[in-house]
Amino acid sequence: MRALFLGKFNALGGTLSLIEDVRRVLENSGYTIDAVTDKNHRFASSAYAKLYETGYPYFSERNRLLLLANFRRLRKELKRFGFNNYDLTFNNHPTTFIYDASINYLHGPSFVDSVIDEDGRVVNKGRLYMIRLSRIYDVYGKSRFLTHGKYTKDLSMKLLPMVGVHPRSMDYIHIPVGYRIDVNLAEKDPKLVLLFGRISPQKTIEPLLEIARKVDANFVISGFVDEKHRNYVESLSRASPGNLKIVPNPSEAQKIELFCKASVYIHTYRKEHYGIAVAEAIYFGCIPVVPKSGGPWIDITNCGEFGLGYDDTEEAVQKVSEALSTRLSERERIYSSRTRFNFAEFESAFMNYVDKIYDE
Repeated sequence: MRALFLGKFNALGGTLSLIEDVRRVLENSGYTIDAVTDKNHRFASSAYAKLYETGYPYFSERNRLLLLANFRRLRKELKRFGFNNYDLTFNNHPTTFIYDASINYLHGPSFVDSVIDEDGRVVNKGRLYMIRLSRIYDVYGKSRFLTHGKYTKDLSMKLLPMVGVHPRSMDYIHIPVGYRIDVNLAEKDPKLVLLFGRISPQKTIEPLLEIARKVDANFVISGFVDEKHRNYVESLSRASPGNLKIVPNPSEAQKIELFCKASVYIHTYRKEHYGIAVAEAIYFGCIPVVPKSGGPWIDITNCGEFGLGYDDTEEAVQKVSEALSTRLSERERIYSSRTRFNFAEFESAFMNYVDKIYDE
C-alpha cells in the first residue's frame, strides 16, 4: 500500500506532531509513504520514501501581497502530480496545498482563521468576502475532513461554508501524546509553573509576565524558537520578573524534565485550536490552567473537568495559585485521565477511520 502526504515541515509544534503520528500509524500498517512539501522542510522525517519539493515560496513579508497568485500557481503545479498512483492521500495543510485528498486535516478552522476572533466571531468581513470571491478553495466542495477535537469540528462546520467549503464529513480524533513515562506526582516541585510551546509573538505570552509578578512561584517558559523570533525572546527576557526564566529550544530530555518537575501548566494563547502541550501537561501530571476558549478548554480540560480556566489576567493569577495548592488526590484524578491521549487509542481510531474510507 502506498500513501502520499502533503504538508509543511518548517517548524516544531502540534502540526508536525500530528503528521508524524499519522506516519507512524500507517507505517505500522505496512504503508510506504512519500511526501510533497515546500522548499523549507528542515524538520521532515528521513523515514519518507520520497520527498518532493514544490516551487511554492514559503510565506514571508515580501510575498504576502502575492499570496493568492502563489496559491494558484501551486494549485496548478499539484494538478500535474501523479496522485492516482497512491492508495491514500493525506493533506496536512489543505489551505496551502490545495488538493482534495482522501483525508484533509484541519488544525483549526483554517480556511477562515484570519477573519475570526478567539470566540469564532467574524471580525474581518472584507477579507472573508475576498476569500469567497477568489474561489481558491472551490476544490473542497464536498470533501472529507478530519480534525483533533469538538471545538474545531463545530466551528468549522459553522464557518467553512462562508468561503465555499462544504464538508461531506467532519470527524475528530484527539492527537496523542507520544510518551510512555510514569510520573511520581509526590516528587513534583510544588512551586514550579510551566508554559511550553512555540515561542513567538502570535502566542501572546506577555500576560504570563504579569501573572508571574503576582504569584509566589517559579515560572519557566520553554519551547521552539525560530531564528526570526530571537529578538522577541530577548525582549521577553528583559521584561521578565526575577521568578521567571526562559529556556529556548530545549532538548527532548530537558522538555521531559521540565514537565516531570512542574506542578502547574499555564496556557496564555486564547485562540488555540487544540494545544498539544496542554495534553502533554496532563500526561505528565501537571494541573493545567487555560483560557476559557478554544481547544484547551473544550477538548482537553473538558470545560474544567480536568483543569482550571480563566477569563482574564486577574482570574489567571487566582487560578494558578489555586492549582499550586491542589491536593494529591485531585492531581491523581486528573493524571488518570491521560489515557485519552494514548497513542494506541489514536492508532485504533485512525485505522478505523481509514477503513471507512475504503468502504465508501
